[in-house]
Amino acid sequence: MKLQIQDELAYRLNRNFDRLEREEYCPESVFASTDNNQQWPGDYPGRVILDLVQLVRVTGRRAKHLDSILKALPKHFNARGYLGEVLPEGIFDEQQLAGHGWLVAALLAYYEFSGEEQSLALARTMACELYKPLLGRMISHYTIDPKGTLQGKHSGTRMESIRNGWRLSTDVGCAFIALEGLVPARRLLKESWISALIEEMTECFAGLDLVAVSAQTHATLTTARNLLAWHDQAGGESLLVAAERLYRLYREQAMTENYANYNWFNRPEWTEPCAIVDSFIIAMELWKKTGRCEYIQDAHSIYYNALGYAQKPHGGFGCDCCVGAGGPDLCNQVYDVTWCCNMRGAVGLAYAAQHALLVDEGALTLLFPFSFRVEELESSGVTIMECSTGYPREGCFKIKIQTAPTLGPLSLRWFMPSWVDLNSVKILVNNELMTPVNDAPFWSVPIMPGQMSEIDARFDMPTHQESRRVSGSAQELYRYRRGPLVLAERQRVDSTGKPVTAEESAQLQPFNDIIYLSDDEAMKDRRHVLFSKMIKFVA
Repeated sequence: MKLQIQDELAYRLNRNFDRLEREEYCPESVFASTDNNQQWPGDYPGRVILDLVQLVRVTGRRAKHLDSILKALPKHFNARGYLGEVLPEGIFDEQQLAGHGWLVAALLAYYEFSGEEQSLALARTMACELYKPLLGRMISHYTIDPKGTLQGKHSGTRMESIRNGWRLSTDVGCAFIALEGLVPARRLLKESWISALIEEMTECFAGLDLVAVSAQTHATLTTARNLLAWHDQAGGESLLVAAERLYRLYREQAMTENYANYNWFNRPEWTEPCAIVDSFIIAMELWKKTGRCEYIQDAHSIYYNALGYAQKPHGGFGCDCCVGAGGPDLCNQVYDVTWCCNMRGAVGLAYAAQHALLVDEGALTLLFPFSFRVEELESSGVTIMECSTGYPREGCFKIKIQTAPTLGPLSLRWFMPSWVDLNSVKILVNNELMTPVNDAPFWSVPIMPGQMSEIDARFDMPTHQESRRVSGSAQELYRYRRGPLVLAERQRVDSTGKPVTAEESAQLQPFNDIIYLSDDEAMKDRRHVLFSKMIKFVA
């Protein structure tokens, strides 16, 4: 299947690709002796390699620095075949383990993409030398330093002291990001000790009170996401139950009013696009495994609001304020997160692109009506399929399908969210009104073999009001939405520079248009999201 993403998602992907080809992501910068590389060995090159592989996969574009980064990587290894210092036996650095989770995953992803055996060999050595000694030392030794819950910069900070054999991080719980590399390593390296370590880490993580210790939500959601990936390999209902529990905990305790995240539980200081991407992927994967509508609706809300605002005009990603817990307004805190979020955002965009169309026996399924063109869908009999869309700002999309003459039964299915006015839905097939099959939350129409089919879907998504109770406040507030989009007022300022909000006559607009502003406008951007009064909106 050759799928070409078009329009807004294509713009976002290419802007992000452009950002990852600037000087911060050339080999000299990736391996520079910076504080980040010293504090987080393996993290920076791992994220860059992993994310460039994903971008190349979905865009078909050549990555300017990928080959040279991979070629330079072994030159920076220590004598044991990984990055950073070799610690005395029985001592573990939480940030070193976390950073190499990304690097092992990156080398394995590159191996699967290219077939290049050296990357597989490097990942094998890295896993055996750095992670195998960890076996038997998680449940009995890993502890949380309570001081870590009171500290931490945007990039995380290594703690000075060693506790019970561990040099811990203010990104509380980040050791479990090692699962990012271990889970695919078990699938590709097929070594039994990896299974034992994954099970041990899973058991250890389950024993942590994540809210009480103010665990980092990125670490928490990375763990949950890898529990789902491990479930694909090992099976077992307990893994799925654990992942659902973690996602519910996050959603109830650490999600902002625009579906972004608190960086730590109990500490709504800033959002982190790395965790936003995690939550987006988890929601989609939970939908795949459970079929429960609320998960795919969450995925729409996370993608269009949280990820949509986090990506800035330069193509990279920034940390924003925690709207709701941090007040009624949404604005940027760190504009260009070069050390992690610029790269991790690529994975979120690539994952969205990969889910533009699902091809199953007898059905073509739209989960997000992105604009795209696809060819060579031989298994379905489709030779060319094109989708153009007004969603999420408008309730419409149009599909053109060219089928082969020997095609068997085939249908087009699309997700119909709860925010659609079902009485307004009109489906035209080849300009004739058709009643679709309603198998909620999916609707479908048959595709006729041997001819061109045009499906034109139109529906209303009324603006509606939601009552909100922000933690720590008894005041009832109001949030407004149209379809998946949270709406806000772009704030004006008075003569003294103070923000002015005319709630009664607010001009409500989506805020994921920030990517189309200038950098200067985006840095100053401020949106009023929560309202203290019911307003007569002008949509």
